[in-house]
This record gives sequence, C-alpha cells and structure tokens, in this order.
Amino acid sequence: MDLQALPLDTPGLLAMAAALGWASGLRLYAVVFLVGAAGRWGGVVWPEGLQALQHPAVLAASGALMAVEFLADKLPWVDSVWDMANSLLRVPAGAALAAAAMGADGASWGVVAALMGGTLAATSQAAKTTTRAASTHRPSRSATGARACWKTAWWWARCGWPTSTRWCLRWLCW
Repeated sequence: MDLQALPLDTPGLLAMAAALGWASGLRLYAVVFLVGAAGRWGGVVWPEGLQALQHPAVLAASGALMAVEFLADKLPWVDSVWDMANSLLRVPAGAALAAAAMGADGASWGVVAALMGGTLAATSQAAKTTTRAASTHRPSRSATGARACWKTAWWWARCGWPTSTRWCLRWLCW
C-alpha cells in the first residue's frame, strides 16, 4: 500500500501522528516494530521521517524488546516495574514518532505533532499504568495470581503448551 498515493495532507499526517503517539503510550516497541515491518515487508510506504524504522537494526531491537515486554507482562509485579521504568521512555518516544510522521513538512508542524504525540502517549501510558496498578496490586495474592495465570494460560492454550496449567496451579496453591 503506497501511502504517498493517498492524499496525506496536514490533517492526515496529524491523524497519523496522533495514532502513533497514542499507541506508543500503550506498547511502544510493538508500534515501532509493526510500523517498521509494514514498511519493510508489507509494502507500506511511510512518510520520510518514519522510514528509519525499516532498518534491520531497528527491527531487531524493537522486536527483541517487544518480546521482553510481552514476557514481562505475564508476571504480576514485573509488569508494573516494567511499565513504570518505560513511562520515562514512552512519552518522548511518542513525541518523536509523531514528529517523524510529519516528515519535512515544516518545523512548526513537527513541534505541534510532537506536543500532541507526547501528550497522547502520556495519557494512554497513565491510563494503562493506573489500570494495571489497580488490577495487579490487590491485597489478595490469589487474585493477583489468578489474573497473571489467566493471561498466561490463555496464551499457552493458544500455543498448545500444557505446562502452564501446572504453573498456575502451583502459583495459586502456594
């Protein structure tokens, strides 16, 4: 899909910048990897500022960090520590992605997009972190373990790995 054939005028680029900023507040590494992969292997031609995400080194690093983030999300306390540590990174990265989406269409629009992308990344990151803290850090160990086990069991059931059931039972009964 050639995005340059579409009429990506300033409102279209601002919409793309807003979407990238908002999504980076939720899953930064997945956004970087998917945008880069879509450009490299999916036939999508991104604006000039986002084409750096197609580089193999960027794809390898973002893919590895996406896998780490996926695994960190499965452990009740590790996911909160991971989110808090990445809160410092997701907001400026959302601003940078939003500014890059504007490309070379002028410095003033890049600043507008960066402010918008950073604000949207901060908002989605804050919503995610507070929701996670409310659902993960309950006084009941079994409620926290059940949440983590449900997510893990669902994933491993989809992949066909039966050992997750034993892990969940050990966690809940400990």
